[in-house]
Amino acid sequence: MDLQSWDPPLKTLRGSPTRLNGVRIYYDFGWRDVFSSRRRQFPGGQSLTRLVKDDCREGLTPALLLTGRDDVDEDAFETDSEYVVVVNVRQYLKAKPDTAASYYAQSLGSGITGLKHLHDVASNPNVIDAVVDRELIAWAADNEERIEKLRHIAGTVSATGAEADPAAAIRALRGLSRLNAEIVDALEGLFAGDVDREFAVEFLRAVTAQRTGRYVASEVLGQRIGDRMADVRDVATAYSELIADTASTETDLQRFIELNPWLLGLEYVGVRPRRALPRGQMDFILERYDGFHDLLELKSPQDQIILAPDAIDDVPPPAHDFALSPDLAQALAQVQVYRDVLSTDEATVAKRYGLRNTRDPKVYIVIGQSGSLPVHRAVVLRDLNLTLHRMEILPYDVLAQRTETMLDNVELHLSVSKDDEA
Repeated sequence: MDLQSWDPPLKTLRGSPTRLNGVRIYYDFGWRDVFSSRRRQFPGGQSLTRLVKDDCREGLTPALLLTGRDDVDEDAFETDSEYVVVVNVRQYLKAKPDTAASYYAQSLGSGITGLKHLHDVASNPNVIDAVVDRELIAWAADNEERIEKLRHIAGTVSATGAEADPAAAIRALRGLSRLNAEIVDALEGLFAGDVDREFAVEFLRAVTAQRTGRYVASEVLGQRIGDRMADVRDVATAYSELIADTASTETDLQRFIELNPWLLGLEYVGVRPRRALPRGQMDFILERYDGFHDLLELKSPQDQIILAPDAIDDVPPPAHDFALSPDLAQALAQVQVYRDVLSTDEATVAKRYGLRNTRDPKVYIVIGQSGSLPVHRAVVLRDLNLTLHRMEILPYDVLAQRTETMLDNVELHLSVSKDDEA
């Protein structure tokens, strides 16, 4: 296929690092006509672009072509620089795609083969049965007893499609005398990709309900430390990419931090977002390990911090030309009000909002980026932070640097511990 001669002409956008995995998006329709939004995202886009990215071979750039044309086959092709997957956008949306459906589509076939089946899989209520039948029935071929047990596991006890009793499914699982490599691989495949959080929580609760399960779970988690460190490294990288994206908003960062509160420091055990108070709404209240609370106020990563003209011949401008940016000045005033409420009206705050130990909280204002500050403005920011009492103005990129250092220290400690054990 030739992207240059595509009819109608293709438009393009660069997918955000978090919502669309940084994948380039081509499309031949009016974006708002289909998605009713100008935002660079669409339902199921994160899962779909992850599949495209994973299927792209090394040396090429992953790209997704969303088309409204019914005369174009869903397919994949390579150009000199890109691996392009073509998806009919209306068929895709009709399938009500989600993360799980994207995974099962991938399970049914590699690359574009899986993507072609996406809308069929997403709309199929027996999708689990299909996966189990495909992956496990082959293993149980010529063994009627195993086949019957697998039908229980799949939820189909007979050709009529009757629902299996959950207890029967559990008995069937326990009845398998041993799980060989093929079965283990097949079951492991059910948890590949992005597993729904609620499903994972319920599954782990079931596994750890008994002493043996708790013991084994802790042992496995210990073995997964390397994987977990890789996970948090990926989160730190996604955060850096998010703040580098000029389209990122304060709301985008707020949602990201809600999902990954450890970015703010390992001393915090809980995060309460968008907490209302008698005189406003705070972005975050952070609960420390000792039960006391701190405040976090977010502004945009694109906001200015310190205003001043450029230096001339390395000579900074006079003092009267320096000023706090309007966004920072507003944030400083806001957090003073919040801190006053939390410190002087503890009883009301505890009774009405369920927050205790809120006197004299430390305050963080996360705003702008220090990398764009010339030296004379960076010096003013540093000195301003030295004069503030229990308050810190924290640029987004400094938070990213602090997080990377924290992870480096954790990994160093883990490597030293392993050396000691050896």
